[in-house]
Amino acid sequence: MLQTEELPTVKARRQETPSPAAPAVRRDFLASEEETGLRHLLTIVRKNAWLVLGGWLDLDMTTPVPVSLKTETNAPILAWLADKSAHDEVAAALLGATRALGDVLTYCPDPKQFRYVVTATQGIIFGVATGMNAVSFRLDREMSKRALLSGAEAAPEIGADWVSFTLFRSDWPAHDLAFWALKAYALARGNA
Repeated sequence: MLQTEELPTVKARRQETPSPAAPAVRRDFLASEEETGLRHLLTIVRKNAWLVLGGWLDLDMTTPVPVSLKTETNAPILAWLADKSAHDEVAAALLGATRALGDVLTYCPDPKQFRYVVTATQGIIFGVATGMNAVSFRLDREMSKRALLSGAEAAPEIGADWVSFTLFRSDWPAHDLAFWALKAYALARGNA
């Protein structure tokens, strides 16, 4: 028979002097054991956008949209993305497809919460990773037709000139995302 012993209760301690790495840290107690049913006090430590609760990180790392992406062209895309997330493998597929390209801005509002990922150049979003299996690109009319013939789907919810590639489909050839990323990148840079 396996014997167990009760673990001691972890107590939250208040640090009297802030560490040199965190000079402007605010500390206060959130709730007591009676109020929340927790076995110890939760200590909230807030520095910039980092939130530490009782020893584990609950990262509130929402990064605002870069100024360069706040354009009339990108506004409908960013509005559509507001509540979207992206599986890490989908984000990795988009980042891998754009790795060889030159001037690319990659933005994710909160990577720890698996939020959406966009890629942009010259202030124009040209690639998006969302959900469990979708990578989408903004393509010109001719490339959109080719993409649709090769297995992409129109993505009018993002914009009229967007197509979406479903990843990780069984019995289906993998999409050449690097090719489509290059075409979307060239269009965004005006070289299509």
